[in-house]
Amino acid sequence: MATYIIEPNSHTLHGAFSINLAPALTIDSGDTVHYRTLDSGWGLEARTSTISEERPKQFQPRPPGHTGHAMCGPLYIRGAQP
Repeated sequence: MATYIIEPNSHTLHGAFSINLAPALTIDSGDTVHYRTLDSGWGLEARTSTISEERPKQFQPRPPGHTGHAMCGPLYIRGAQP
């Protein structure tokens, strides 16, 4: 069994569930995946105040227009059945 880490980057980040997204990682059943992702506002850095302020986004959603919560993935699990 292997262990993987998924970091937020232009290949792994998206903002909507879609069957059309290519897998960010292919694993076997029983493997372990550790995720590091962004907050719901696509921010990487902690907020410096409680006032609603626009923070710079280091990454853009993939594909464009998918602006929901930042998610990493999807994963493809070899041999998985629906």
